[in-house]
This record gives sequence, structure tokens and C-alpha cells, in this order.
Amino acid sequence: MLKDPKAPGKDVVYTVVSRGPKLGRAIRTKRCHYARWSDGEELYKLENDIEEHYNLARLADDKSTLDNMRTHLYYRLPVRQGQRKRKAAENIETQHAHLTHRRNILI
Repeated sequence: MLKDPKAPGKDVVYTVVSRGPKLGRAIRTKRCHYARWSDGEELYKLENDIEEHYNLARLADDKSTLDNMRTHLYYRLPVRQGQRKRKAAENIETQHAHLTHRRNILI
């Protein structure tokens, strides 16, 4: 974007945010801002609430938007990425062990 200011930016931006001594993780799209804290979460629709006064995270009518933003954030967390890689490796090892065991039974 520095070379071409008219180039499109990222669809989702991830940040670590602070509020006093607390750290939270947040994502922002053109339409929404979502933050996850140790004691709760926040969701703001920027189209109608640019100054982020109305937390929509507790409202049932925005559940699909909230779930979407949660998913974006969950899969972005470095810890989660490492866990997914380990889990995938464990699944491959488990499948391999199971197939080897079945092959030995059939022989």
C-alpha cells in the first residue's frame, strides 16, 4: 500500500489491544470491530457506531456476525495455530497407527 495507496488493503486486521493492565486481542473489518478480553468481548458495527459506544456482543440478533468475528480471531491466534498443527500431526499419527493395526489383523 505504500507503493500504491489506491491498492486494496487487507479484509481483516488483527491487533493486540490494552485497557489499563489488561491485554485483549481484536480484529477489525470495514464493517465491524471485535475485541476479546479475559473477562468478556465487544462487538461494534462501525457503519452505525463509528465511535464504538454500543457493544453488540450481548445481543442475540447479531449472533451470526459475532460468531464470524470470533472465528476470524480464534484461527488467527498464534497459540491456536500451533495447536492446530499439533492436532493435525496427532490425527495423522493416529490414522497411521490405526491402519497399521488393521493391516496386521488382516494379514
